Amino acid sequence: MQSETNEPNIDFKSCVEEWLNLNTYITETQTKLREKKKRMNTLSEYIKGYMQKNHKEICNIGDSGESLVIKTKKSHSTINKEYIKKILENELSEEQATNLTKSIYENRTLKETSVLKRMTI
Repeated sequence: MQSETNEPNIDFKSCVEEWLNLNTYITETQTKLREKKKRMNTLSEYIKGYMQKNHKEICNIGDSGESLVIKTKKSHSTINKEYIKKILENELSEEQATNLTKSIYENRTLKETSVLKRMTI
């Protein structure tokens, strides 16, 4: 069977076995990565707290010329139905705001993709 990815002739069973192996590997790696990120976040909070308590914005980390720096990051909150409706109500009537919010959500483009998932049946 020739696959659509231009692989040389490989059989379906081999493809499934390789896919399962990769899926297992990725799942295990993601779990380990989540644990590492959680630990890193804990350490980051401690380091930031220490630096802030001691009024330090920069921490030199050896002869490499690298430093840890505390920076302020600004980001916008997510936009949801309630937020859109609240903002529209400032300019429109409550009924118009409700109808327009409903229309915005109902007329969003629906994107469909096919995915292959591993499941226990």
